[in-house]
Amino acid sequence: MKQRELGKLRVEVAALSQVRRPGSGMISVSGYTYYCRLQPSVVEVTPVTERIMVMRLKLAIGFISIIAVYAPIDVCKLDVKEMFYTKLASVSDRCPQRDIHVVLGDFNVVCGYHQAGYEMSVSLHGSGNDAGSENSLLFRDFARSQKLRISGSWYQHPNPHCWT
Repeated sequence: MKQRELGKLRVEVAALSQVRRPGSGMISVSGYTYYCRLQPSVVEVTPVTERIMVMRLKLAIGFISIIAVYAPIDVCKLDVKEMFYTKLASVSDRCPQRDIHVVLGDFNVVCGYHQAGYEMSVSLHGSGNDAGSENSLLFRDFARSQKLRISGSWYQHPNPHCWT
């Protein structure tokens, strides 16, 4: 089902939590098993925590470091969220500088569309109005500190395609 939906939307890379894809390529590292269609391109898989994983790929355009995440939800304590983003920043900093960096996954957040102080990370097409929540602020602070763009906010999408 998910594969069909992702195919319709022409999504090439997705970070899905708690999904098993038998028959799509399997990589086992440190007791974790990853199912991946890009298996021949995978150089390294590094499970960092139960919420963060890094996969490094070698493609025709060069190396790509993909950091897949599952961020703490709103009801988690602030110190848990701050530890998550501190660890995520550390992991991002350790990726080779020449690599293309992609951070994706479930951030449990809406980024909003307010740009004040986040002009390089958030554009006018962000989703949601709760951009003042702890999760939203931590997410946007992380993106700004890593010089990353929140891609869903840079392009206007039809309503059925607006996801957080």
